[in-house]
Amino acid sequence: MDMTIERKFDAAAMLGMLKKYETTIGDLFAVVPPLMPRDSVKTADIDGMTLRRISAKDLMDGILMPEDRVEGIELIRVDAAKADRYRLRAGDILMPRILPKHKYADYMVVNVEYEEQDLASSHNMITIRPRAVDMAERERIAYSEMVATYLTRGRGAELIAKFLDVLEGTVKNPTWRPAELQAIDVPPALDYRTPDYAAYASKFMELYDIKRNAQAEYAEALERAEQVRKNVAAVLEKASPAALAAAARKSATAGKADSRRGDAVKARR
Repeated sequence: MDMTIERKFDAAAMLGMLKKYETTIGDLFAVVPPLMPRDSVKTADIDGMTLRRISAKDLMDGILMPEDRVEGIELIRVDAAKADRYRLRAGDILMPRILPKHKYADYMVVNVEYEEQDLASSHNMITIRPRAVDMAERERIAYSEMVATYLTRGRGAELIAKFLDVLEGTVKNPTWRPAELQAIDVPPALDYRTPDYAAYASKFMELYDIKRNAQAEYAEALERAEQVRKNVAAVLEKASPAALAAAARKSATAGKADSRRGDAVKARR
């Protein structure tokens, strides 16, 4: 498979940029507004569609939890004409507004399967979307994975940790705003407008495919574990004292009925 990323560059503009390179997350990503309860449609005569509003509790290791594993699923019916404003698209990055105490923040990059589920982020999540309009879907998802890794494991994570240190002594639950996320500096290798990006992206897309396969296997393992749990619960239910007592009563009743039938046969003889 050819992993080469080809992109046309404006040489004059590129030279001007590289003389004094300076770019931020905000230059490369736009903020997607969260879906708020006030956006809900109450009247049945309005053409609406239902979106699942997700938050940090719906995520686990970068994977969206299945609906039957999460308590309090928020389904909001939205005017169909406005739904696209909130609906998540492949390549969107979701990060919680409440920052954890460790050195990285959890995140999720929306993939193709998630995009098909009519999802929207809640007010306690920050969602950003690549501004690039000429990226193919697979490249856009891999690019967002690359940037999300920078924000959670690389230099971006160090900047977030410093931000946490500043807030730690002033607020109980430090939160950040989209503007603060967008202000984080980005190196040339993560700027799709620079030549450095092409070589770096090709290598990262190979790693992205490996991660995607691993996530798919992980999700399947979760489903299998859940099925095993249900099977064990069913066995335990049958073996519970109440179930055993009911089975004993049923067996005793059946035994008495057989005994009465046997006595009747003997009497006829």
